[in-house]
Amino acid sequence: MKYFSQLTLCLLAFITSLPCIQIINGHVFAMPGTRDSSSPSGLTQFVVPHSCSSTDTGTAVYYPTIAIETHFPETITTALPQDVGGWNLTIIETPVTTPSGATAVQRTFNWTILSGGLTAKELGLFSVYWSVPTSLRGSDLTFQFPTVQYCQNGQVEYYTAPPSNSDDDDEGNGPDPAPFVKYSATASLTSASQTAVSSKSDSWSRSDTLSVIAIILSIIAILALVGYALKKFLESDMTHQQSPSAGKKLVA
Repeated sequence: MKYFSQLTLCLLAFITSLPCIQIINGHVFAMPGTRDSSSPSGLTQFVVPHSCSSTDTGTAVYYPTIAIETHFPETITTALPQDVGGWNLTIIETPVTTPSGATAVQRTFNWTILSGGLTAKELGLFSVYWSVPTSLRGSDLTFQFPTVQYCQNGQVEYYTAPPSNSDDDDEGNGPDPAPFVKYSATASLTSASQTAVSSKSDSWSRSDTLSVIAIILSIIAILALVGYALKKFLESDMTHQQSPSAGKKLVA
């Protein structure tokens, strides 16, 4: 029985350490995070992986998200947001003057929940179909989409800073990185990013595949360990039954 107890503890430690499911933890980001000349138009999802948190009371308290607002640069002339069930979509178009003196339109998309809120246990996906302008498709570019997250307690999270100039600290000391999409004038960027572990958006499907493989291997390992434990238990039981003390008879 000693072997079985020790192995049970090992199994519990083994199971709890498995990276079977990828837990998203971080900032609002764009998915997929890359695009190239072979597909200059497509759908981008803005992923909200968490609600707002506060430690004012000494313990972490999470407040539901009630609105998400994403700003598109004026260089993008085609952008069509998608309705989300249970949310009200508002489109704001603001005329701006470009550095060259031309007039352009800056678009802001706001999704506000109709009732309740997006809790810490829920994942929010907000989609926009957009195109890289034809005049820009010959250059490698990074499109940034400043985003603001509004929560039920009045807290506001800003994802508006360039990645290189961000505090990125989750402590409210400054804006965090804005969601972005990298565009490549060739097809190499997308191909490379699909094999990069560091890319949140492009490793999503591969992470799921690895998770399934990890689960299968884990089940095999668990079955092997259970078989080993059963074998040891049976051997221990048989040894106990065959021991001299077990076969002694009382003599009157």
